[in-house]
Amino acid sequence: MTTRPQLTAIVVSSDKEVLGVVERALLAGGDSAVLVMDIAEAIAIASSRDASIAFIDVTLAGTGGLALVHHLLAVRPDVSIYVMAPPAKLTHALEGVALGATGILPLPATGDSVMRAMNDVRSKKEASSRVADLEHQLHLVRSTVRQMQRVAKLAAGAPRRELARASAEAIAESCGAMAVAVYFSSEKQAGSFDRVAEVGGASLPERASDAELDALAERKERVVLPLRSEQKTLGRVVIEVDEGPRREIAEDLVAFTASLLAMAATTPKPSGEMPRVVAPRATAHIASREEFDLALAAA
Repeated sequence: MTTRPQLTAIVVSSDKEVLGVVERALLAGGDSAVLVMDIAEAIAIASSRDASIAFIDVTLAGTGGLALVHHLLAVRPDVSIYVMAPPAKLTHALEGVALGATGILPLPATGDSVMRAMNDVRSKKEASSRVADLEHQLHLVRSTVRQMQRVAKLAAGAPRRELARASAEAIAESCGAMAVAVYFSSEKQAGSFDRVAEVGGASLPERASDAELDALAERKERVVLPLRSEQKTLGRVVIEVDEGPRREIAEDLVAFTASLLAMAATTPKPSGEMPRVVAPRATAHIASREEFDLALAAA
């Protein structure tokens, strides 16, 4: 369930009745208000408080309200400003909009008009936050695809240890992991795994059993994933990464690595021919299977 963000508003007016109406509407909506009655105090507060919205009476101190609109936008360019003015002073309000104010709140103000303004600002902030989140996810996905392309180039004929090292580096870079270690099934001790590649300083054991690797996952920020291809366990990967989208990308890259390691264990592809792989979940909402294969082929 998404939490409704609480906003802080600076309300500037010399009219106590106006201040009271706006404050009551803000508090009723779960937001907070900072009430100011003169220009000097408003300038000081605007420079020190992190407010999302300001209601400014543009008739305050002659043209002082308009000057405050200009100043506030200079020090807080991301703030939304609603200029307050009675119908007889609409020209002043329009001048405020021309200076960069978001809208006009006619006086006398009503609780409904204040709430509409707050909801508009809230919607814009939520949309902006969502866009920033999507841009971050897109950056992660693009980085993942680049790393997959780099690792896939090594799949044809590359030594498995070299491929493991490249995969560990790709996982660390793509999902911002603090440490990555790749373990292969031990050829010297049955039921154990040997560390063949490591990125970061996690101080992980060189050889460990299944139970010992599982114990490593007891730390919240650490996950241990199987390197599995067609029901065959090739090894394990230990990753230190936060939960959320970054961990999902790490899981996808481990699955991708397993498929490449399985390919590397079979007859090498002819020189220059790229192995075909299934586009993992992390890129599914960005690229189709065909688009992903084309991206790999073009690398």
